[in-house]
Amino acid sequence: MSYRLLEWDTELFRMGVAKIEDTDLPVDALPELLSELKRQNVKLVYWFASREHAESALCSGGLLNSRVIYTIDLRTTLHTDLSDLSQIESYSSVVPNEALEALAIQSGRYSRFNLDPAFPQEKFEAMYRKWIQRSVSREIADTVLVIRQQGREVAMVTLGKAAGTGSVGLIAVDRAFRGRGYGSLLMQAARHWFIAQGFERVNIITQGKNKESRSLFERCGYRVDRMEFVHHFWL
Repeated sequence: MSYRLLEWDTELFRMGVAKIEDTDLPVDALPELLSELKRQNVKLVYWFASREHAESALCSGGLLNSRVIYTIDLRTTLHTDLSDLSQIESYSSVVPNEALEALAIQSGRYSRFNLDPAFPQEKFEAMYRKWIQRSVSREIADTVLVIRQQGREVAMVTLGKAAGTGSVGLIAVDRAFRGRGYGSLLMQAARHWFIAQGFERVNIITQGKNKESRSLFERCGYRVDRMEFVHHFWL
């Protein structure tokens, strides 16, 4: 089957959501597949194409953004930064507070859900609140590292694993505290954590338009592994 119905997305957004699994699906096969999904009461379809298909805009959808998958091999990448990581703490509660939820939402400012004008803002924010809730409860992350200033969290990163590889999930610095090097500190702390856990490779997925994060990852030794082109089809 070239598509998958997404139960979690469907439940969260309260509408049928599916994903086209074939990243190389021929563009001329899209109309029939989308018609089939529409008959199943699917309202929104994701497609992460391996290359940009401008013609897909003719099929009731269009290119929203690109996803960039970064990777690093911790065994072969030199690391000489000796910055003080004493500001880094592990978030110990299993329930996110308001500051952490706000950071999660800020982390998604270049998200395809935030960029899609057809996607309700409240559903975008609900998704990122759920994401950080599932992270601090250790359902989809193994740890959440934070930096606190003035008694509240002003920066955070969620760390976990996927298919035996280390994975960076959400990362954000509050807009009022950017430019202080907190992003680099979080990435250095993440590196130490992954090495301590025995990981040799780490992956990060970010948006092509997120120039700040891409620059941060590249400064920290990450390299582009591949790109995918993200489409949303509203049926």
